[in-house]
Amino acid sequence: MTVVLGSMTNLFIDIAQGGSIAQTQHSINLRALYLVVIAIAVAFATYVSTYCFVSTGHKLANRIREKYLGAILRQDIAYIDQTGVSTFIDGLAFHVDLVQDGLSEKLGLAITSATTFVAAMIVAFMRSPKLAAIMSTMLPFMFASTGLVGSGMAKHSRYASDALSSANDVAREITSSSRIVQGLGVEDRLCSLYTSKLWLCAKSGSQKYLWQGLMMGSISCILYLGYALAFWEGSRLLGTQQLDTGTVVNVLFVIIIAAFSLGQVASNLQVFTKALEAGRRIFETIDRVP
Repeated sequence: MTVVLGSMTNLFIDIAQGGSIAQTQHSINLRALYLVVIAIAVAFATYVSTYCFVSTGHKLANRIREKYLGAILRQDIAYIDQTGVSTFIDGLAFHVDLVQDGLSEKLGLAITSATTFVAAMIVAFMRSPKLAAIMSTMLPFMFASTGLVGSGMAKHSRYASDALSSANDVAREITSSSRIVQGLGVEDRLCSLYTSKLWLCAKSGSQKYLWQGLMMGSISCILYLGYALAFWEGSRLLGTQQLDTGTVVNVLFVIIIAAFSLGQVASNLQVFTKALEAGRRIFETIDRVP
């Protein structure tokens, strides 16, 4: 698409400089037809990809639920009491849904964004290796920001999940033994225990969102710095006539698409982090031999 836009830019510049509209109209119409064909192909490919990933994720989630329930039923009573009944209920009702989110359309979008990024960089280096190489200097900073912050998000997401599961265990034990709790008069003590569990969950959750905000802010900063570098270097190469206007526009659009694609992968990182943590808790039970 960006190659077509770049060539159309050159045609528009020729018309603005006094070229004949009649001579270039056929080329413009042909390139407009190319964009229509690309739009139809993208719509069809997006539909097929979304349908396949969503249906596959739904089937895998159902199979995980079946195996997880079978694993729960074959466990010994001591392990169930130690783990907590609410943990298994949360696994069937909540954790499997998180795994399904990570295996469905989010995974398809991440793969699409990654392939778009690779294809865009290939096109950029084919059109102008010098400008593309200069623009690629922002990529290591984006990878480093995503990797470092993503590890912090995963750690605090695991802490928040464990604390919430523990709080649910306390609440379930209190409600199931309400008569004993009232008879012993320990309501305030158990409420304090439950509040402490919720406080740990809230603390870990707030730290996780702080890391997420840091990741999105750093990526946005790097993107806009890259845009500034692209326009500055593109104008310099255009002024020295090393590149024409169409090539500069082409490379700029390609780099912008590549940067946005990488940003979409980073924005879905939280979904994959939650899915991995939920899958870890589920498969610990599935793989356990009583």
